[in-house]
Amino acid sequence: MKIFYLAAFVLVAGMSSCKTTSTKSNASLASAGTGGTKLVTPPAGSKDNDLDVDAVVKYMKDIRQKFYEGSHSGFSKTLSGSYPTITDAESCMSNNPSYWSTLVQHFYCLHPSYDNVVPNVRGCFSVLANGRQVNGRGIYPEIFDYCMYQDYDAVEGRRPTFDKNTIIANKSAGNKVGVLKYMSDEEIEVFKYVIFTWYNPFAFKESDQQKVLDEFWGPGKYTVQTTGKAMHPDTAILPFMQQLEASGGEVNW
Repeated sequence: MKIFYLAAFVLVAGMSSCKTTSTKSNASLASAGTGGTKLVTPPAGSKDNDLDVDAVVKYMKDIRQKFYEGSHSGFSKTLSGSYPTITDAESCMSNNPSYWSTLVQHFYCLHPSYDNVVPNVRGCFSVLANGRQVNGRGIYPEIFDYCMYQDYDAVEGRRPTFDKNTIIANKSAGNKVGVLKYMSDEEIEVFKYVIFTWYNPFAFKESDQQKVLDEFWGPGKYTVQTTGKAMHPDTAILPFMQQLEASGGEVNW
């Protein structure tokens, strides 16, 4: 039986909402972005930032090819002998929190999440976020490091207890041992650029998000949704993300 790790990341409720401010994106250095610019997650709590549509669409198409098309080269193994189809991504999109933007919804759900398939990307991220198993909370930059630098694999039954010393040691040595280890440096950059806005559905321009949907799925198949969207209610997120910016985009363990 297949296990679907859907994307409803539920953190601490009942708190006042994070505030937003209108700011342009601060992407500027050299790397995966269009024209060789480094993709930098928009300033904490800001809204209506320009989105590097080309870089995000390229990443999504690469993930589609890697995990759902051709030789299924993104999977290290399938214990069941069968491969998933992209319909799982579409089913995931029906179960997302209101603080996710439409872009985060489509981007995250595209990653594989099946019983007996390795790497089970959502099986790490979703499980840890829902269970608040990293520092007793579910803040995505911390979860990213756990899923990259601890040997966590839900499919194969490896679920080590959160240990920041292990994360620090592996990160310092460049040892990628978790389910996200397949990611190249460029893929890591794009993943963080999008996913680290999970708490703020207004981070990127609605028109740019729509361009991503149209270029990836085809014109008119999906429409950016803004009705009912709100900032994540956990008041600890905004100061954490501000500190992340101050430390160059890396978690200060």
